[in-house]
Amino acid sequence: MPDRSSLAQDAPSRSDWLGRACQHLASSLGDAGNQHQIQMVVQALPSQSKSTQVQPVFEKVVEAIQNHCTITPYITITHAVSQVMSMDEVPASPPATPNANNSGDDYFNDQTIFTHAAVVPAYHSQSNPQLTMGSRPTNIIAAPSSIHVSILERYIPPTTPQEVNDFFTLSRRSYLADRLLELSSNNGTLLLVYPTRSGGSTFTNRYVGPVIEPFLRQFILLNGLYTQLAATLGQMAAVAAMKSFKEIQEAVTAMCQALSQRAPFRGLPSRYEIVQAETAEVVLDRAVWKDWYIEQEQPRLRQNMVDYHKSGGRMPAPRGQIEVTPGMLAREVIDGVRQSRAEAGNAGLEVGVFVIRRTTATV
Repeated sequence: MPDRSSLAQDAPSRSDWLGRACQHLASSLGDAGNQHQIQMVVQALPSQSKSTQVQPVFEKVVEAIQNHCTITPYITITHAVSQVMSMDEVPASPPATPNANNSGDDYFNDQTIFTHAAVVPAYHSQSNPQLTMGSRPTNIIAAPSSIHVSILERYIPPTTPQEVNDFFTLSRRSYLADRLLELSSNNGTLLLVYPTRSGGSTFTNRYVGPVIEPFLRQFILLNGLYTQLAATLGQMAAVAAMKSFKEIQEAVTAMCQALSQRAPFRGLPSRYEIVQAETAEVVLDRAVWKDWYIEQEQPRLRQNMVDYHKSGGRMPAPRGQIEVTPGMLAREVIDGVRQSRAEAGNAGLEVGVFVIRRTTATV
């Protein structure tokens, strides 16, 4: 999640990517007087920021829609929540803009935004592989062709290369494919924010590296572990598989073309097209990126320690009467990252920003 300062509407051109995206999303709704109810899906990977110091992107989008509308519409926001998350972490509704054009005694006059949550499969769960296998023929969380506005965003690299590869395909393990299928064929629009290979490298070298590398050197030394373990724990394997902006654009274009060529199950054929494609640089709030990294990488770190132990790696001597376990060591690494005060971050991460619109194809 970008720092609030990165979202300023009067920022330099490259920094106003969200302002331009909001214009596309709001304008796709057409005449607000005819659009009384708006369905929105929001999915942030690995999760929505919990920080109160950072305004979520979806709130900025809601503000843009409300400002665009002559009559304040009812907006239903469905948050896509991973199976490995608690439902308590679903964000609250943003404040609604008062409906100044309606002074009647309307029961719903003061509440125009409604928040729901829907569970999505953890396609690449490190902690429970069974969660990655969906039994349903499709994993969409809304009726096909029903969503007016969708937001899918990620700012840090995923854990594995397979996550990158699956994301940009029409496989049943792609959140992007799921969200595209839900879009209304009447100008349904999706905002996609995804880090480029350059952004992933910056996150590894400027954010995580300065925090975890010095800790791991001390951690390995104090616990008498093999030195190669530090490289395993400190790696972000997905970065090598990440795509440049041009490659992301080509992959998204190919997905749009493939979906446009599919025969519809119901209704008329539709067309997917990219209406905005640009790079942007975002600076992540320290508390936010640490929370994301810990939440996402903790299962991998634990598994790395288990694999190290199973392969015969040297372990620390018992601490008193307590045998040191891989889980205990993994928790030490997590605590080391969480508590570190090393200077890190404060660098622009390159992301690709895409707005994709679905329309009914003309014969």
